[in-house]
Amino acid sequence: LDLEIAMKRQCKAQGMKGDTNMYNIFVVDSLVEDDVWVIDLFDKIKYGTIIGGNLGTALRSLLGFGIRDVAVIRPCVDVFDPHVLRSSMGAFFKMRVAVFENFEEYREKYEQRTFYPFMLDGAITLPEAVARKQEPYSLIFGNEAAGLPPAFAKIGQSVFIPQSREIDSLNLGVSVSIGAYAFTNGGKSNG
Repeated sequence: LDLEIAMKRQCKAQGMKGDTNMYNIFVVDSLVEDDVWVIDLFDKIKYGTIIGGNLGTALRSLLGFGIRDVAVIRPCVDVFDPHVLRSSMGAFFKMRVAVFENFEEYREKYEQRTFYPFMLDGAITLPEAVARKQEPYSLIFGNEAAGLPPAFAKIGQSVFIPQSREIDSLNLGVSVSIGAYAFTNGGKSNG
């Protein structure tokens, strides 16, 4: 409470405007063009999916491309989190979602699969990976903030989605959608 009072006083003294019940809005209100705002989640979930909405969106896209089997590796958001369920728009309930304690557990169970980890520094482009794909396969994605750990570059065939230099990365749900579409349709349109 003392910190809250001190922050509100400091913000008021600096002329910052905002809802007095939401003192963190003062930070947003003070941003000007070209400012950078960094939010640290304090390694709450280092390599797992942090944002439930992104996982739900990914599930919805996967089902849309005919993929019903999904593995989620801990640490991750709870697959029953309301954000996951809502953003999946019901897709979650039509899928087989398994949660594994770690990637090694998943890898042991599905060792016959070809692994395609999606990484910003992947060895080949998505179109190249699709042209060479070997079934059965697993598409592997990291979280929104950190991606996959560097060690995944040595697991299977690492892949990157070509993108402009205007952005540093794609949202998880978008990446999953692009990768799933390419792998299930060979990059060709159905219509």
